[in-house]
Amino acid sequence: SDGRGSRGSDSRASEGNDQEYSRDQASEMQVQVGEEFTVHISDRQGHKLGIDTCASKFYPAFNVIKIKGDGLIAIWNEKNPHLEVRVGDDLMEVNGVRGDKEKICEQLGKAEELRLQVKRNT
Repeated sequence: SDGRGSRGSDSRASEGNDQEYSRDQASEMQVQVGEEFTVHISDRQGHKLGIDTCASKFYPAFNVIKIKGDGLIAIWNEKNPHLEVRVGDDLMEVNGVRGDKEKICEQLGKAEELRLQVKRNT
């Protein structure tokens, strides 16, 4: 019976911890500087992302210099505040294409579904 008793208290303790973790995760879910996160836009329906970018000097990526209020990224930011794209972030990869600016531009121009890997810089 000792074994059962200790197991019971363990599970109760871990349940309590889980609740604490989930509360902490809300604040911890913020993307840290240097981390990458995914922005998934399942269907553009012909809409624009609504961001201005410039080519990053350091590697083949695009630095976000402006986010317009009426684009898909602005809508994404409203719905996903913990994964918001910010001015200063780098667009690293689009639909699995990384390191090739021309192919990234091509994907941004024509793909209906977009998976963007964004690197937090600020």
